[in-house]
Order: sequence, then structure tokens, then C-alpha cells
Amino acid sequence: MKRCFALFSIYFCFVFTGCGSKELTRSRAAEIIAKNIHFPEVITGQIRLGHLSTEETSFEKFTSANPGGIWYKILSEKGQLSLSWQGISKSTSGVYTVNWGNVFVVLNPSGTKYQLGPEQDDATGKYINVKLCDKQFDEVTGITAIDQSNATVEYKWKFENLTPFGNAQIDMERQMGGRWAACSQRGVRIVSVRMRRYDDGWRFLQ
Repeated sequence: MKRCFALFSIYFCFVFTGCGSKELTRSRAAEIIAKNIHFPEVITGQIRLGHLSTEETSFEKFTSANPGGIWYKILSEKGQLSLSWQGISKSTSGVYTVNWGNVFVVLNPSGTKYQLGPEQDDATGKYINVKLCDKQFDEVTGITAIDQSNATVEYKWKFENLTPFGNAQIDMERQMGGRWAACSQRGVRIVSVRMRRYDDGWRFLQ
């Protein structure tokens, strides 16, 4: 009889009160997030190489009014690429004639260390992908219990390991007065995820 009572007590403890499962702490939630969300995430940008056509008809306009031109100018000043003006060309369609500025872009050896993958081609020419920064987990900021078996976890992420390409975008953002930079330090970076308690502990919900 005593043995039956003991078994019933254990059954009641696990099924009805969940006393066999640990409390969801911030450190445990951080471990679960690390196992289910890939960090660091590499943030990338695209650099067009070779001949570029632009609506700006002078090098000064291209590097002061065009966001891409400003970015490329900053990168050339930092030694990551070389930028040269190739003059103006004209294209005619019916009675309309359009003037195009021509720019030539070359990636310098110092910039190749941030290149991701081989050079590629598309309908408009050659390009490469470059690393801008890493999106990294920061910390768990709070846990809200929904019920005994479900919780909402809030965590922050941050940008780290800015490359010259990422820094140049931020410099461009300051000059343009907008939000152009992929690794901008502005903005809300708090994310909410759900977790559920099972018989073997807490798990991440997709």
C-alpha cells in the first residue's frame, strides 16, 4: 500500500505540477536560443565591378548624390576599391537621346579579404558579395510566463565585427541622412520567441 502511494505521489508530481522540470531561467533560455537560431549571421552587401552606367553625368554628382556612388567613393578612400570616371555615353531610342555617365570599379587586394564566394555575373554585369558585419546574439532581456508550460522569451541582438565595407555604408548613411546601412546601429533589436516545457525540459517553438 505504501509503495502504491509513493508511485501515485511521483505520478502526481510530474503530470500535474511538473516538478520534474527545471525553471526557465535567462541562462537556460539563452542556451536554447543558441541551439535553434543561427548566430552569428553574416550580413552581406553587393559590389558591382567593371563598367557601371549611371544617370549622373559627372563624377562629382555620382559620388555626392548617388547612394552607391557615395559608398564607392568612401571605399576608394579607404583603399578597398579603385573608382575611375570613364566619361559620358549617349543612347538613342526613337527621338529621345539619353546621356549616361560611365564608371569603372576594381576591387583592390585589401578588399578581397572580405569577399564572399567567387565573382558572379547577371544581366547588368559583374558583381561580388562582401561581408559587412555579423549579427550576433546579445542577451535575454525578459521571460513572461503564459501558463505553467509556455513562456515568451525576449532577447536582444547586436551588430559586431564591422568590416570596412560595413563602416563605409554607415558613413554613407550619415551623409545621406537616411537609413541606408545594413549594419546601422539604430533601430529596435528586441525579438520575442516562444518556448514550451515538456517532460524533458524546455524547447524552442518554431
